[in-house]
Amino acid sequence: MYLSDVGRDPLPVLRGVHDAEAVHILALLFCCPWLVVWGVQGRWLAIVLGLTVHVPLNIYPILHLRYVTWRLEGYQARMRRS
Repeated sequence: MYLSDVGRDPLPVLRGVHDAEAVHILALLFCCPWLVVWGVQGRWLAIVLGLTVHVPLNIYPILHLRYVTWRLEGYQARMRRS
């Protein structure tokens, strides 16, 4: 996110963070059926490899973006009070 374009207004940043989080959630949800298929077929190594890809590429960014959202909402609340 380029914060210099939005100044001190956190709303555009929050919108971008929510959009990025939605992209990662959709990517994770669209790939989960493959994990189920591999589980039914007994391809345990494929499941392990799939999870090793999804944790750093989708799950960690989702958690990070939720943390950023929490911090931005706190910043927004402080801006309203002052």
